[in-house]
Amino acid sequence: MQNYVYPVFTAGRVLKKESIENLRDFPRDFLDVFYADYSDGIICGFEVTYNNSARKLYISGGALKNGGRIIVLKDTSYDFNEFGENIWVTLRLGETAETEDFLTVNAEIRITRDSGSAANEIELARFRLSEGVSLRKKDEYKGIGDFITRDNTLNLVHVKYSGLYAPTLPPVLMKIFAREILRLSQDSADTAFAFICLNSNIIHKDCILQYLNNRLNVSLDENISNAEIYENLIEVTRTRNAAPIKRKIGGPSISG
Repeated sequence: MQNYVYPVFTAGRVLKKESIENLRDFPRDFLDVFYADYSDGIICGFEVTYNNSARKLYISGGALKNGGRIIVLKDTSYDFNEFGENIWVTLRLGETAETEDFLTVNAEIRITRDSGSAANEIELARFRLSEGVSLRKKDEYKGIGDFITRDNTLNLVHVKYSGLYAPTLPPVLMKIFAREILRLSQDSADTAFAFICLNSNIIHKDCILQYLNNRLNVSLDENISNAEIYENLIEVTRTRNAAPIKRKIGGPSISG
C-alpha cells in the first residue's frame, strides 16, 4: 500500500524538512510520470528570434527530454553578423556531472555554418539571413511550403519535438498546415485532422502517418524522417490544388 502525502502549511506550525522535500520532489516526479512514454526531443520553448536593430539572435528558455531525463534551460542571446550564410542553431549537451547535492548537465547553444550534428546535438533551427531583413517565423509563414524558403525564414522542418513513443514535427508547422488545408479542402477527413492540429499542442507521429497514409494512399514507414513527412504534407496540399509559393532561387540551399 502507498500513501499520497501532501504537505499542509498553516500558521503556527513548525516548517519541517520533510515538507520542503515533498515540494521539491513533486514537480520533478510529476514531469517524469507525465512524459514517461514520450521520446527524446523538445517539449516546449527554444524559439529562435532575431532582433534587427540590436543584431542579436535570441533563443528562448525551454524544456526538452534527452536520454530519458527532462532538462530545463533559460533564455540566451548572441551577437549575430553571419549574413548571407547558411546557419544552423543547435543545442549541444555535454557530460553529466553528479555530486551529493547536484546533478549538472552541460548545455551549449551552437550557431555555426556546419550542417553536421553530433549524436549529442539537437537542432533548433536553420536559416539564411540577409542584412537588415527580419527573420520570418511563427504566424508569419505564408503556408506550409514557406518553411523551406531559402532566405530570411526559419526552417524548422528538421526540429524534433518530444512525442508519444517517437519524435514528431514542430507544433507551429502542423498548425500552418492545418490552416492551409482548411482553406483548400472541404473533405471531412481533412477538416477533422486540421481541427486536431489547431486544438492540440503536439501531434504525435503515428497520428500524422495515419492521416498521410489515408490521404495519399501510401504506406509510410514508421522510421520516416521529419523531412520526408514534410514532403508528404506538401503533396497533400498539391492534391488539393494548392497555389504554389514563389521562392527565390540561386545559391546554396539549406532545405535538405
